[in-house]
Amino acid sequence: MNDKDEYCSILCLDQGVSYTKAKANDTLDNFLNKARNDFGHAALFSPHVNKNIDETNFMVSPIVTIQVTKFECGGLAISTSSSHPAMDGFSNFQCTSEWAKVCRMGTPIDKINFLSVNMGDIFPTRDIIGLFKSTPIPVIQQDIIVKRIVIREAVIARLRKKCIDESCGTLTFQPSRVEIITAILWRAFICATTIINGYLRPSLLDSPMNMRSKITFLPQVEKLFWEFYDWCSSKIHTRRDQNGIASFHNINQECGE
Repeated sequence: MNDKDEYCSILCLDQGVSYTKAKANDTLDNFLNKARNDFGHAALFSPHVNKNIDETNFMVSPIVTIQVTKFECGGLAISTSSSHPAMDGFSNFQCTSEWAKVCRMGTPIDKINFLSVNMGDIFPTRDIIGLFKSTPIPVIQQDIIVKRIVIREAVIARLRKKCIDESCGTLTFQPSRVEIITAILWRAFICATTIINGYLRPSLLDSPMNMRSKITFLPQVEKLFWEFYDWCSSKIHTRRDQNGIASFHNINQECGE
């Protein structure tokens, strides 16, 4: 790494990450048309790794692996699989997005948001073995299932209006798309468990939160690479509306808080 350069690159002298090349006997356009009808086709490009992992063979599966699939007529698909000790969702998507900018010839260098890899300087390592007790994780063998739910913007707008109208002024914020979709899925789960158990049970929702924009007193973490998130919990108590189900706006308010 050259310290004199304003924009630096890092040469890793280790073995790097697992990298797989693949070819598809189809064009990218045809694949995209098929994937619109059956999103399960996308699972074909997921890197295949050994999932039989326990405390005795951590090195069987790579922490990060990348698969590059070439299509006919020049199409290209890049898929990644990573473990949380290496990176979180923000790092994964941001790295892929900026990689695409670099590969798109002509993108000005000031338009590329380079991620910082100095997390060890901001948060020095320490021995935490005595603080946490390891919990064995059961090995679950299952196929990858890919599903897609498409909800149009017009539907989102109607749901947002319905949510605000039902709240009768108690909803103090404008629900985002993520909050509305989360509330719909959460309410469906609550309804299903109520039917199965015969009564409304308390429900807890855990959502990952990107901490980069939350810690304002450390501006250097805004573009931090690696794992930097926390869990945000929302709880629905056994409150009932006139239909006997937790009301839509209550769930939305819990998601927003």
